[in-house]
Amino acid sequence: MNPRKFSDLDYDDYSRFHYKENKDKILMKRDYDTLFLIGSKIVFEYASGFFEPLSRTGAGSFLRSFGHEHFHLYPFTLDTQGLSVDYYDKVLWNKHLKDNEIKN
Repeated sequence: MNPRKFSDLDYDDYSRFHYKENKDKILMKRDYDTLFLIGSKIVFEYASGFFEPLSRTGAGSFLRSFGHEHFHLYPFTLDTQGLSVDYYDKVLWNKHLKDNEIKN
C-alpha cells in the first residue's frame, strides 16, 4: 500500500462508500480474542490514506491541545460498526503527565 497516494482523494472518490447499497466495506469480526478486519483491496487502500497524514500531524496536535488526533473511518464500515484510528504517543503522553505533576 502507498498511503500517500490515497491521502488527497476528493469527495467523489470517497462518496462511493457512503451509499447503503455499496457492500465494499471493512468488516470487523471478533473470534477467540482476535479482531479481524476484512475487506477488499480498494477499501483498505482508501482508508490507508488517513494513516500517513495522522502519523505526521498527530504529535503536533497533541502538543497544541494535549488531546489525541484521530480519524473516524465510518464511511468504510457498516452502519453498526464504527472504526476510529487514534494517534497516541506514549512518550509525549508520559512527559505531559510528569510536567503536570511538577506544576501541581
